[in-house]
Amino acid sequence: MLQFMTTIFTCIILGAGAIMFSNDTQELIINPITKMVGIIKTLADDPLVKPEPPQFEDEEGQNKEQMKTVELQKTIFRIGNLL
Repeated sequence: MLQFMTTIFTCIILGAGAIMFSNDTQELIINPITKMVGIIKTLADDPLVKPEPPQFEDEEGQNKEQMKTVELQKTIFRIGNLL
């Protein structure tokens, strides 16, 4: 019975860890890259059209990793404006 409970506990811990990792990956990596790809696709389709400014969350609540991606998105947007 103890081994069965240990196995169940281990499965629960691994499942919770996988869910947290997936959420963090989605928030920190996939969403910002998707926004940047959208801006670049808009510029590739028609470089003369001014891209819409991306919507950013308040910068006080973001950590350093998110701030880097936000700055990269702003840079891509500025390059689009210069075109």
